[in-house]
Amino acid sequence: LDYFKKLFGQVVAQCPSHANFQEHLQVLIARLTEAVYVNICRGLFKKDKSIFSLLIAVQILRQCKSIAEAEWNFLLRAGVLVKAEDEANCPVAWLDPKKWGLLCALERAVPAF
Repeated sequence: LDYFKKLFGQVVAQCPSHANFQEHLQVLIARLTEAVYVNICRGLFKKDKSIFSLLIAVQILRQCKSIAEAEWNFLLRAGVLVKAEDEANCPVAWLDPKKWGLLCALERAVPAF
């Protein structure tokens, strides 16, 4: 926690002032996000940086409401949402029944589909 408090203080001190508070806040958030990302990535293995990048990007998009909770939950839990009867009722031979089950679960779980 002390490390992040120090990092936060550095970012705030280096951030130029803006007349508009909202603009200043957006710049501060962007710089703080970048500073945290860069500093955390220094301690990660190369294989772990991709997943960390994904988690940061998803959280930013979730905060902006660009990714709905239903979509995020489906991404995390898709496998448990599949019903056996969906897989058994696959309407076409060329589609893998597991993929059909995932499509049916997606339709149930995410209103946009």
